[in-house]
Amino acid sequence: MFVSLAVMFYLPVFIYIFLVFIAVGVLKTSTFRDYVVALLGFLTPWFFYFSYQYLVYDNPLAPFHIIDDVWHSGRTTMDLGPLFKIYCGFIGLLFTVATLFLLKSLSNQKIHIRKYYTVLLWFVAITIFTMLFLPSLSIEMAYIAAFPVAFFVSNYLLNTHNRFWRELFLITMFAMAIAMQFF
Repeated sequence: MFVSLAVMFYLPVFIYIFLVFIAVGVLKTSTFRDYVVALLGFLTPWFFYFSYQYLVYDNPLAPFHIIDDVWHSGRTTMDLGPLFKIYCGFIGLLFTVATLFLLKSLSNQKIHIRKYYTVLLWFVAITIFTMLFLPSLSIEMAYIAAFPVAFFVSNYLLNTHNRFWRELFLITMFAMAIAMQFF
């Protein structure tokens, strides 16, 4: 239901309904009922929205027109500056290192921890796929993906045994964040 409510405020979030079904499949021994409940939870706010449009405005097709306008709008472009792009590249590199570290140490984790990491990896993969292939997206999807990326990077910085790289990555990240505020 939360994904459906989020879609009403930012339409590209609809792609995370796939994440809900993946999470149901990964986190528990799922039955057909679990998938139906997830789907009904997604459709319930939309049912109320369509009902409201029909009863108040006598126009149940208005949501389809809004969705069509959003999807056919061009990509929002803004010049974020070279420092922001370098920072995103650095975070991407750090995320790649953290993911490889996680995959190497995943076999030592408990099973339910592995399942949660799997769902978080799917979260990032779906976000990256969406950002690459949907033309109407802007930087907001990267902000949504920042939560699992921050989790993986902090896990790496906390559990790595090489103190030099840990400190270097952390200081570089802070220095770049501060530099972006002034330049």
